[in-house]
Parts: sequence; structure tokens; C-alpha cells
Amino acid sequence: MRSFPINTISDLERISHATKWQYFEKLVAWIFEQNEFEAEHNVVKKTIMGKRQFDVIATKFDKIFLVECKKWKSKGERTSALKSAVKKHLERCDF
Repeated sequence: MRSFPINTISDLERISHATKWQYFEKLVAWIFEQNEFEAEHNVVKKTIMGKRQFDVIATKFDKIFLVECKKWKSKGERTSALKSAVKKHLERCDF
């Protein structure tokens, strides 16, 4: 994977804002990997109950992190969509 020049929080914020939403999941997975996690992005899990897509799954120390990546354009968009995103993510986690 490509290296990101992230040395400060400002660098991370700049890159996060500049990254197209299609690559935001890859950036999040890369950050986990840089912190010695096993990370996958855009993962589909299937069971008899159906299938669910997870943006990032990161594991370390027998802990599993299920990450839903959202890159909203505006504060208003974040506020109105947050409840719905949280509800859907909790459903995925129960899956």
C-alpha cells in the first residue's frame, strides 16, 4: 500500500479531507496497520442470516474492531446522518 506522509494530527486531517471517499476506508485500514493491527477493508461476511459489509475489520490482542467509515462533506450532513449510521452499524456488529 502507498505510504502517507503523516507525522502530525494536522497531516492526518489534511490527508483525510483531501482523500476521496472511495479511498477513505483504505486510509483507515492503513492507520490500523501502522499501529500493528491486522486490518482488512471492504469485507463481506456471510452467515445463514445473510451477508453484511464492513468497511474495516482490525484485530489485535484478541480484540476485533468493526469500523464504519463515514466521510461527510458538511457538518449538517454529519448531524442528520449520524443516528442512522450508528443504528445500522450496531445491527452489523450484532450480526
